[in-house]
Amino acid sequence: MVLAPNEFTYDKVFEKEIKSKNSELAKGEAHQKFESINFEDFKDEENIKLMALSEMKYTEDLNFSTQISLLAYQYLSYILLERFPNGKILISKQTSTGSIDEYKKLSESQDVDYVLNFSKVELFKNNGQNFVKLTTQLYDNFSKEVVVKSEYIGDNKDRGVYMFSCKNNSIDCNVTNALYLVLKEVIGEIANHNPVLIKGRELAKLRFDELTNNYYSKPFEKNFLESIIGDYKTEIDLNKQYHLILDSTHSKFVSFFIQEDTGPINFDAYMVIGVKHNGKWYLERINNLSFSANTLEEAKKEYFSGLAGFNFFKENSVEFNPDFWETNLFEKVKFLTDEQWDMHKFGDWESLEQYNKQYVGLYKIVADQMRLNFKSENENFKQKISEEIFLPFYHKIVEQKNNEFVKYSTMFDRLNLIFPQDKRVVLNPIAITDNKGNKNLKYIVYIKEENSFYQWTYFQPINLPKNDWHYGTDVINQLGKLTKWNFSYPVLEDDNFWENYVLLKENGQYKFLKKLN
Repeated sequence: MVLAPNEFTYDKVFEKEIKSKNSELAKGEAHQKFESINFEDFKDEENIKLMALSEMKYTEDLNFSTQISLLAYQYLSYILLERFPNGKILISKQTSTGSIDEYKKLSESQDVDYVLNFSKVELFKNNGQNFVKLTTQLYDNFSKEVVVKSEYIGDNKDRGVYMFSCKNNSIDCNVTNALYLVLKEVIGEIANHNPVLIKGRELAKLRFDELTNNYYSKPFEKNFLESIIGDYKTEIDLNKQYHLILDSTHSKFVSFFIQEDTGPINFDAYMVIGVKHNGKWYLERINNLSFSANTLEEAKKEYFSGLAGFNFFKENSVEFNPDFWETNLFEKVKFLTDEQWDMHKFGDWESLEQYNKQYVGLYKIVADQMRLNFKSENENFKQKISEEIFLPFYHKIVEQKNNEFVKYSTMFDRLNLIFPQDKRVVLNPIAITDNKGNKNLKYIVYIKEENSFYQWTYFQPINLPKNDWHYGTDVINQLGKLTKWNFSYPVLEDDNFWENYVLLKENGQYKFLKKLN
């Protein structure tokens, strides 16, 4: 928990500048971002919700000194949540004189491990130069002690430090430089003495030893990849392979590659994973990493030990996790539900489902490459049918001087073609101009089996402004009344739509199709 400064003093020469900054902060810009947040969306992230609520309350009325605590809080949140994903970092308007009993009470009542207190903020001049002094205490509730108790002085020269750059000769720069010193020591203290991090380092060392002694040191099938590398030869250099691990069925593997480079970053490494599906191998190069090491052997071991980060071990253990071959690197595509997709309100959940639908149950590496192949096939189909079928037909109608079809215009200089996976029928929304200059959104349908064109008449044509070529929203809105679809869908796989709204027949005739050729 970060507390508001207990005391703030400044030389009179800064009075005007501080007053100006306080007026600017009083506009409430730091608080406005919370106006659009629905805290119910954080139902499974209670720590993030509590953090946001504390920041929202704290930013209700900021001033120059209280902003210092806010800056510290924001930086600590950024750094520490990476190490403690379920951690909770709060900020409070409460102040403290520095009593350990007070810190202990705060820690336990708010369920936090540390309390950061700026017991005094001083802004002063010395030899014509501006300085900020932050008298700081960090209370550690594990040891029940104040583990950092120092004064940090910041000048107004930009040091060019990442996330701590500032405008030269400004009092903001004084604050930034002082905070850099504070937070560097605070984070160092937590990193070196936090029991959770200490235990994590101990476990990491045990896992490194386990991987090195019982996996890396064992021989592997050096020629295994030669027979299956196939089209991946341009991405994978077998001469750089230094290890490979196979599953018991020989249908999945992870292999390791490294090459030495010049310069301070002297090694480049990557992994290749593979899955055998229906007799075919699917490979993917992943985890490209450039790093420095003293020797090639050291580099190999260091990169190999990264397996621990891919669910290779059981939780908090050095025992192999059999789920390794079914999770993380080898995850399968799942069909999400509303309950599983917690963040669906922030994205197009239905588009994601459509994206995954035909690949559910497949390993992601297999599904991803199938998607690429499917996309390539669709693009080739669109180009071929556009050039050989649709465009010649449109040109023919224009040449016939049809009063209803004088010219046509497309979005993004291409035809937007909508079709089911079997491609038996193709729907093309297109802007058509008649001989009176009226521009309308219409739908042209091509039925492959008949080699015939029709106008789809289910919807009345939409009149478009003459200079409007972007009618995509109109298309989405109209089709949205009948099916789930948008331009991100690779196909429109909805038999109900095609059979009941496009190809429906009555008395042997299409109900919603008007023949054009």
